[in-house]
Amino acid sequence: MHIMKTHDIHPDLDEGHLTEVALLVKQAYHSAAISSEPEMGDTPWCRGCVAYDRARYAIRRAADRLPWLSVIDGTMHFVFAIGKVPLRFFHGDSSAAPSRYLIRHGPEIRAQQLAFEFMAGAEQDVVLRIAMETNETGEATSATLLRVSHDGVTLDCLRIPLSTRVTPMHKPKDSVDVGPPAVGVRRDARGGEESAGHRR
Repeated sequence: MHIMKTHDIHPDLDEGHLTEVALLVKQAYHSAAISSEPEMGDTPWCRGCVAYDRARYAIRRAADRLPWLSVIDGTMHFVFAIGKVPLRFFHGDSSAAPSRYLIRHGPEIRAQQLAFEFMAGAEQDVVLRIAMETNETGEATSATLLRVSHDGVTLDCLRIPLSTRVTPMHKPKDSVDVGPPAVGVRRDARGGEESAGHRR
């Protein structure tokens, strides 16, 4: 089963916006993967915790500048919204959302009721989740929007397009911008040309 159009779920659920959020999460997983130090004892569980926290931080920062994105619950039970539609993301197989990620707390339930109050009543009980699948190094390989019933049955799914280009979230603390290298011929004090390492 596949949702052909996100607007079939809700007018606010724009596919481009879904991709933007999924790319933020993908970037967080990339950042956690490249900073992981297995030789110092970092485990996949540790890497996953770092990725989750960095993804939450990235979404919170993006919500400050994007009018269509907001954070509903900023705790570890992280819920954000695209327009009025509440969503959560999780790391795992897109074929089935783990039961712990289907739990809804008060802020999400209220947001969902408001988002779907003028639509079919059954939609108020449907849970929307983004599944992030990763490879063995912890890099995100796919993102899928799942529409799940309250009892855990996946009703529909939609693959969210992801860019293959990933850029660093930030520079390492000890990095220095030196700018592009200077290229050209230097002149010595007498006006003669000077090459690297010796004078002519």
